[in-house]
Amino acid sequence: MPPFLVDVERLASRQSEAEKRLAEMERRAELLRLESEALRQEAERRALQTVETAQRLANALAAAPDRDVQPFWFAVPVSRPLMGQDGSLEPTGELVPGIWYLAVEQRGKALVVQTEDGRRGLLLDADGIERGFYVDYGAAGEPGFEPFWFAVPVAREMLSEDGSPEPVAELAPGIWYLAVGQSDGAFVVQTEDGRRGLLFETDGIQHGGSDVAESHARQALRKAKRLAGAVAAAPEPGFQPFWFAVPVAREMVREDGSLEPVAELIPGTWYLAVEQRGPAILAQSADGRRGLLLDTEGIQRG
Repeated sequence: MPPFLVDVERLASRQSEAEKRLAEMERRAELLRLESEALRQEAERRALQTVETAQRLANALAAAPDRDVQPFWFAVPVSRPLMGQDGSLEPTGELVPGIWYLAVEQRGKALVVQTEDGRRGLLLDADGIERGFYVDYGAAGEPGFEPFWFAVPVAREMLSEDGSPEPVAELAPGIWYLAVGQSDGAFVVQTEDGRRGLLFETDGIQHGGSDVAESHARQALRKAKRLAGAVAAAPEPGFQPFWFAVPVAREMVREDGSLEPVAELIPGTWYLAVEQRGPAILAQSADGRRGLLLDTEGIQRG
């Protein structure tokens, strides 16, 4: 074969290989785009679902009990979460098909439910439930421990549930904390950022009323709406990353629309804003964790 024909064949072979690599790169890029779009849509769906749950919870806590509704037994068609009456978006349990539960009150479209172990909570979605017999109100019995909001008169230590002497946190006056249970004479306490521990010194604490639960439900609704807006928003074009610090401790949540905390941002530490998502920013901590900061008010830019 003449040399020039060999060169032409080699050139054609290299061109064919380059075209194959380019086609493979384009295929992978399209797959990544489709995967990213599917994740975005799922995050948006989850965020809107969170908004709907928060709205139903706020409506239920604001509604007065319907005095015309008599307690009755019921069963759910599919598993559904049982929400607390404290205004938190964290479910306290799950109602499952095949078990009868007692509806002791109706609040708007929600039911106040008592489980077999005496716990009470809110069923926000009562569609399709199977109703059983009506019962006398006295048959509802006494509920078990009911979570409640409280404030301490002076700063008090919250100790670890595992018995270690190191405090988990210090509870400060003027802040509402959630008592979620009792253990060995102490309250099991949950702080706003999700930390749990034991409070043994309970003298003089101030119990919060239903208005505190309603306030927390409204806060949860505002937070859920901010999340939905951030998840639905496209990254701001031309955004330049910057360093920032928060004025007070603030939660950074996942990008998947779940409101699940990723980290707590604390004052005095610099964090990197990598994208603007509507009113929120996508932030990165020093250890590489990324999440959405929904409340950017008062942040200090570096």
